Amino acid sequence: MAATSPFDCVLLDLDDTLYPGDTGIGAALRRNIDEFLQAKLGVSADEAAATRAELFRAHGSSLAGLIALGYDVHPDEYHSYVHGRLPYDRIARDPQLARLLQSIPQRKVVRIFRTEQMEASCSPTRTARTWSGRWSGWAWTRPPSTPSCASRP
Repeated sequence: MAATSPFDCVLLDLDDTLYPGDTGIGAALRRNIDEFLQAKLGVSADEAAATRAELFRAHGSSLAGLIALGYDVHPDEYHSYVHGRLPYDRIARDPQLARLLQSIPQRKVVRIFRTEQMEASCSPTRTARTWSGRWSGWAWTRPPSTPSCASRP
């Protein structure tokens, strides 16, 4: 661990953070959310897109908004549909990213929603060995299941 850093570990969110934004995964994610909202709420494609944007604006995510508004949505159901169908095979190998992550002396914990997401996206980028932990969480308020990452005094 670097003596000059006040942090014990680095927390990273996988989506649109550890791969380029031009993979098409973001567009596929929005499409999956819209399809989920259409099926769950019985709305048109245009209404689903508007609802997704409003839920994100007001609640930080579509899932958080659905739960806050009292919809009967289980996080596993949502993430299975929304994240489980993403084209992670579009992520190219990235040895430079792997080297960069390996150069960070602190523990690295990646936030994912599904184990398959980690396997599909981190293995191709050759970053899988850089992680000391992961937490699969559907809300930022959920603490990681790995030992706490905190600022050192």
